[in-house]
Amino acid sequence: REELMAYYNTFSCSVSVDDGEALSGCGTYNIPVMSSDGEKVKFNLWVFDSNDYDENGNYACVKADQVEWYKAKSDELKKVNGGEKVYSLVFQHIIVPEVYDALKKVDSEKLFSFEHIYNEGEYYMFDPEGINYGTLNEMPCPGYENFGQFDAMVEKGDVLAMFTGHDHTNAFGVKHKGID
Repeated sequence: REELMAYYNTFSCSVSVDDGEALSGCGTYNIPVMSSDGEKVKFNLWVFDSNDYDENGNYACVKADQVEWYKAKSDELKKVNGGEKVYSLVFQHIIVPEVYDALKKVDSEKLFSFEHIYNEGEYYMFDPEGINYGTLNEMPCPGYENFGQFDAMVEKGDVLAMFTGHDHTNAFGVKHKGID
């Protein structure tokens, strides 16, 4: 991944950043979107390397150092923006574990339900009373560990939506704690 990042960064149009050993993974960075006069950050895009697999072969996630980086950078953006929160979007490969909190837990396997990837016998499906849309065609597959990425984003209140792609046959959205 580092080789690919280095190659992408040979192009003048690349906006990606790899901080080397400063952060876990390869390519966790943000892209501020400036006002038309270039004086103020009006919006922000977060890009997180959600990593691949952990040491036990389970899906990985955004690590604790990346979460701390996000919190510090969010505070910094707010400060340089005159104390105003800078709203943003998040892009990463592997979905956060809180996806299961946004779904409805059912007591047994039902039509259109899926078993939790790590908790055998727990089944989930769209919550008919929740804000959800699209197609849930397979169980969501978040990382096995959770270092508080989603909670940090709820706390900071600057993330409007997260976009993930890890679950190849899913194309759904849910709203949970103010984040789509």
